[in-house]
Amino acid sequence: MNAYITLLSTLDYLPGVLVLHASLRQVDAAYPLQVAVSTSIPAHVDTLLQQKGMPVIRLPASIDIPAVFQEKSGHWSHTFDKLHLFGLTAFEKLVYLDSDMMVLTNIDELFDKPHMSAVAAGRMVHPTWRRLNSGLMVIQPEDGLPDKMSAALEKAISEVQAIGSQYLGDQDIINAYYHEWPSLKNLHLDEGYNMF
Repeated sequence: MNAYITLLSTLDYLPGVLVLHASLRQVDAAYPLQVAVSTSIPAHVDTLLQQKGMPVIRLPASIDIPAVFQEKSGHWSHTFDKLHLFGLTAFEKLVYLDSDMMVLTNIDELFDKPHMSAVAAGRMVHPTWRRLNSGLMVIQPEDGLPDKMSAALEKAISEVQAIGSQYLGDQDIINAYYHEWPSLKNLHLDEGYNMF
């Protein structure tokens, strides 16, 4: 089974989830939008999402990151549950979309792309940008993959500290785990898939 999926990790993202769902329906997407819901979200939100036609997947306990990064990373500190999506083996393939996205034209062709197809978003502003942006990813889930990715946390911390950053997000862990992604050009999607 294939599906679009997004993460609802705080109630602040709820309006975005509703708009993303409406935009996928507007372009006649062939696959449903599943909503992965963090444990911090009240149960009544599940009912609201289901009434609007969105299946809900309750995620296990949140991914732990060091408290110093939780305090300094602002809204990024709520996105680590995105790693759980890599283990949702009930699905053959997922196209992950951040809930601050709108789909303007049908993108069902992404389900034909290989695992970890993504955009090095931001090249229009930063032409030398090479890392993947985790706002849109093609994911082929695998048993145990979230744990393997979580093991890259220390590497991700070292990498952000090396550039003098005090912020850490799911994207940093994903890039630390898939460190060869910049050289795998077959995984690079056109920037039009993930633009500000």
